[in-house]
Amino acid sequence: MLGLSVLRRVGGAVVIVLVAFLVWYAFVRSEPSRSRASRNAQGAAHAEIGSSASAAAESSEATPWMKPALMFILVFLLVGIIVLVIADSIKTEAARIDEADDAQRRKKKWLELGSHLLHELGMAFLVGAMVVFTFELSLRSYEHEEDRKRHADIERDAFRSLLGYGIDRGVMDEVHAGVFASKLVRDDVAVNYQFRRADDKNRQFLLRTEVNYKITNMSNHDDQEYRLSHNFHTSCPLAVKDDHFTSLVVRYAFDPSMEPLRADQAAIDSCTEFTKRQEPMANGEARTVLVAKPGAGAGGPALFEITKDELGFRHGIRAARPIVIPAGKYVEITYAYEQTKRFEDGASYITLHPSKNFSVHAYLDERLSHLRLVPDTAHRLDPDMVSTPGGQYYAWRIPTALLPGQGFALAWFSTQAPSSTESRKPLD
Repeated sequence: MLGLSVLRRVGGAVVIVLVAFLVWYAFVRSEPSRSRASRNAQGAAHAEIGSSASAAAESSEATPWMKPALMFILVFLLVGIIVLVIADSIKTEAARIDEADDAQRRKKKWLELGSHLLHELGMAFLVGAMVVFTFELSLRSYEHEEDRKRHADIERDAFRSLLGYGIDRGVMDEVHAGVFASKLVRDDVAVNYQFRRADDKNRQFLLRTEVNYKITNMSNHDDQEYRLSHNFHTSCPLAVKDDHFTSLVVRYAFDPSMEPLRADQAAIDSCTEFTKRQEPMANGEARTVLVAKPGAGAGGPALFEITKDELGFRHGIRAARPIVIPAGKYVEITYAYEQTKRFEDGASYITLHPSKNFSVHAYLDERLSHLRLVPDTAHRLDPDMVSTPGGQYYAWRIPTALLPGQGFALAWFSTQAPSSTESRKPLD
């Protein structure tokens, strides 16, 4: 009897679940299918005229079938609860019947049977609602991901349609990935070079570089993760151990109540214990990186890391975890590092994000005024000089935006002849 009862319950639940699934698929899922077909047709039309932004906006709207799906689940839940309440009422009524004669006993038996069937039916409705909800949630997530991929394809096709198919596909894919697919843009980029502490004997000096910029999330809807990471290379071989970062500050302009991420000289100097890591590169290969976190004396959690290569020529600083920037908002980044440079040397800054309002400033100590600065760009335009020629302060700007991989280069040489006592041997 126990086995038969279990089979009845399982069989009833399965039948109701199947019925719920078929009704849900016929009347609810048919609507999103039509909606998706309509969106696809609209997206294709947008791609033909090159309006990918409009297509993306159209598809980002809430799907119209979410409300029917929710109503379907709620109806099943409500029906299940009502049926269970009725079953409980019938069971209570059957318990009150006095089995004085055959008629009363038969009535009680039928009421108990009806109560049992209604109870199983109500439970089946509840189980059906839960199963449908699970299917709906998983399928909705799958469709959202498919829509996202479809929009990316539409944007890429629209971009190709605008420029024409005569351009190499690899070039177009790179432009799309670096510019159109990127939702992060740098603004008010200012690179400041400070030429300090001349060492005439060794024809060297200290160059302090400070970079300020805003990183803005240009998306209208989605938060974006910014993986903050900056690097520089040692150019003077004898200064491998002397070159270092001096500070990093991240200010969350969209929420002044958030504590800025700060790494001062003391916290950076506490990063002494380096461990080896194998980290993937963009080409799929791995490279060995030495990583150090602030020591225990720095206080608080490790919010940043110091990195370098095995030879020590490539120095880096990065946030320990991605910075989440809300849609339409920005954060302000400031970092600085110091390098030993020669009287005949150079420095450069390459951006990895689309950038605008780009400027470079150079400040020379009086003892280094004999250096002549030669600006250059990895850009189609030469830099505009915005400072007064000569003196100890120089400033340039690039009049248009920079694309990923473009930047500014500054070379210099000394007009001061080496003294006869200075070594003319090249550095090893």
